[in-house]
Amino acid sequence: MKKITLLFFCLLFCLSLSAAIIPVRDSLDKTVFDSPALLAGMEEDTPFGFKVSGYLDTDMFNFLTDPTKALSPLATQLEDFLNAKDDQYLYDNYEILSRIFNFDPSFPAISSSVDENAFYIRDYLENRFSSLDMGNRDLAVINAYKEGLGLFDSSSIKGELDASLSFYGGNISNGFGWNAGFYLIFDGVPSLFYDESSGDFKYGNDLYAMVRGDFGYGTFIGVDEDFAIGLSVSPSLIFRTISDTQYMLDAKVARSILPLFASNRFDLGFGIEMNLGFMFRANDEIRLVADLRNIPSMQTYWYFTAFDIASTTFQFHYDENLYYIPPDAAFTLLWDSGPWHIEFEISDILNQLLWVNQTTVGFDPFAIPKIGFSYDFNENLSLGLRYEHKYIILGLDWTGLEIELKCALARLGFGLSVRYEM
Repeated sequence: MKKITLLFFCLLFCLSLSAAIIPVRDSLDKTVFDSPALLAGMEEDTPFGFKVSGYLDTDMFNFLTDPTKALSPLATQLEDFLNAKDDQYLYDNYEILSRIFNFDPSFPAISSSVDENAFYIRDYLENRFSSLDMGNRDLAVINAYKEGLGLFDSSSIKGELDASLSFYGGNISNGFGWNAGFYLIFDGVPSLFYDESSGDFKYGNDLYAMVRGDFGYGTFIGVDEDFAIGLSVSPSLIFRTISDTQYMLDAKVARSILPLFASNRFDLGFGIEMNLGFMFRANDEIRLVADLRNIPSMQTYWYFTAFDIASTTFQFHYDENLYYIPPDAAFTLLWDSGPWHIEFEISDILNQLLWVNQTTVGFDPFAIPKIGFSYDFNENLSLGLRYEHKYIILGLDWTGLEIELKCALARLGFGLSVRYEM
């Protein structure tokens, strides 16, 4: 086992010699294969299952239904921002300003005098821009974001949208477990004005189509079966495309889905993840679990663009970047007493430190603890409540049908997921 782990790290190091190492988000739900020691002693058969889920916050809902409602406060903010700048700033940045207001032929031409130029621009802001219809004011906000004035960022407006559809099946018996599935995932960024990058890679709204297999083995060590160890490996074939947040803005303004994908790159690649887990059974009710997750997790891609599709000499290009889900350590307490169940996990410390080191994403201490409670009314019906990553999740499980309602604590947003397993 140590040799396998060492081999993967050596491969990661060799590939990194000629590539940038880019962290990416893990868009899949946690399963037993993330804690493979739990496979020891488990018996479970799922010939077929599917899950559909979605999450939408109020800012994104407002933007999709009425962009003006979402962006109008920012138009006023833009007007106040420019009015507060001195004359020299307005003169030095005239080319940027002309692109921001390029939809309006009434925007003044540049003057040779700094004072005169500032006078006409302020007159435009106060008497013309303030009276424009909200659609044009929204365009100015979007253009200002694209020009990178530094006025708008992730904190200016939220706007998160996530959705997924999956079909899968698997079996766990005698310590060995496998799962195979198809996953279609839209993993949206947490803000309409999200602007984050690592190296030459810019993060955005991820659309994944993935065929994935999970294979794991967990076994008890010792005659008392108090200690177990497990290992899982998950290979995957991945097709993805990543849309910059500005493309979503353009698509909504144009009322067409084409801008969301026309400038994208389309990636086809392979991924592999590995998890190592340990479990200690303190007594009949308490289990302690320690996991090393994504040790490592690697993805490599070939890609093509819309220009390649239109070209008579279509070809794939190799992406020299190496993508990985940052590794993490997780510690979990499981308590089962009759119909009552409690799960308490501490995780997302190591991986957040890696994110902070490679990007400007901040460390979130509220992402570390996860806690869940559930109660079995009978063998067919259970009710659960848990907290994770600033979300409260209420779940109902009835004879293979699982329904979860998700609510964000930091801002108003709601999600729903439905899972059914035969």
